[in-house]
Amino acid sequence: MLDTGFIAQLPEDADLALNEICDRFVAFCGTLPEGGALARYEDFIEYYALLQAYAESRSLQLGFSPLKTEKPDNISMIVGFFRRLKTATDLKAQKKLAAATLEAAKQRYARKIEEDRGFRYTLSDGDVDRLRRVLEALRVRVAELEALPREYRDRLARRLEFCRGNLQKSMLDLDALWGLLPEAGILHEKLGEDAAPLVERVFEIATLAWHTQARAAELPSNTEAPFLTLPEAQDEDEPPEIIRAVRHRH
Repeated sequence: MLDTGFIAQLPEDADLALNEICDRFVAFCGTLPEGGALARYEDFIEYYALLQAYAESRSLQLGFSPLKTEKPDNISMIVGFFRRLKTATDLKAQKKLAAATLEAAKQRYARKIEEDRGFRYTLSDGDVDRLRRVLEALRVRVAELEALPREYRDRLARRLEFCRGNLQKSMLDLDALWGLLPEAGILHEKLGEDAAPLVERVFEIATLAWHTQARAAELPSNTEAPFLTLPEAQDEDEPPEIIRAVRHRH
């Protein structure tokens, strides 16, 4: 059985993910002693199965060959398939990584330019600590939720970890925090009222972001964000389901 811990960390980009799987396979082959492939036959099958499962999950047509009767023939076929796929994805991966490196450098210089202009959002030590704890608690809970589709669960967990890892006391923008708000609606659609504790945490993150921006805009300290307020139902009007789900917990 393969160590599948790396699967959750595969890049979102299919070419980069395929290239990483191929790299893992090549590294595995490099650990085999001369003439030792047959003794690890099951691992060859596991890698081939992993590759097929990933391709199916992303609707990729890679032209897989069926297994043959003899084990040595299957090992040769699998090695050849991975070799061809790695050759095909190496160039694509290099181009995309180069583009990503360029974009990261552009963003770094853009931040430097903004820093030189002087404006940054400043979070209190308490806000930074609270945001980190809420983001981590939310990430752990999301990662454990079997009710969520695995691909979405892994993607959201990585996004939360990115937000937590990049959180600083002084920040150029709070876009990563605000960007979590739509996830509250998605979680509610997928989980119904069971999403309430997760939605609460997203709202808390957005509220902390709001207070930081409000301070920067020199608004009164008690100014509330109207779009983050949970309104009481008036007369026969019913609040949205996502509001009811959160209010139900209080």
